[in-house]
Amino acid sequence: MAGDEAVTFLASIAPTEGGIKVHGIDGYRLLLDIPEGELPAVMRLALLRRQVLQVTIKGYGEAGERPAKRGKKKKHGDETENSDRYFES
Repeated sequence: MAGDEAVTFLASIAPTEGGIKVHGIDGYRLLLDIPEGELPAVMRLALLRRQVLQVTIKGYGEAGERPAKRGKKKKHGDETENSDRYFES
């Protein structure tokens, strides 16, 4: 994977106390909740381990909402209805 290739996916900062934590003396650690539907992007992200990343974060809607652009429509009563929920707190 080229160093200048972007990996884009939907995520939310974990709603737990540890979502953003102080790490060491001069750093922070960010914990993201990533829905299952973003697995291909997460796999690409894994290829960037041990590299310095330039991170840009852009708001895309409220936590708990399914973005209309990327989500599948669910049928009422579908057994898998809760399996790919976006960012529930």
